[in-house]
Amino acid sequence: MFTQRPLGEAGLTYIRERLDGGLTPAQHLLQVLPTEQGQAVTYLPAWVPDTYATDFEGAWGILTDPAVHQQDPILDLYLFLRDVIRTFL
Repeated sequence: MFTQRPLGEAGLTYIRERLDGGLTPAQHLLQVLPTEQGQAVTYLPAWVPDTYATDFEGAWGILTDPAVHQQDPILDLYLFLRDVIRTFL
């Protein structure tokens, strides 16, 4: 199943950089989003190494890489997201 992984300051910096390079809605969000008071997290399967969680440029596609993906062949992201969304409703 998926586990929550904190991304720390590296995650917040990545989010700020992506918003800074975006169009008007992203620029507005960057101005009003208090990122210095928040935290960034992601949800990944338990078998994904922590180093991949913060490798924002090099680890793309880790969940589709057959050599890695065979460790957990059935990932039902739909069910996971459904459960996460229900906690907000």
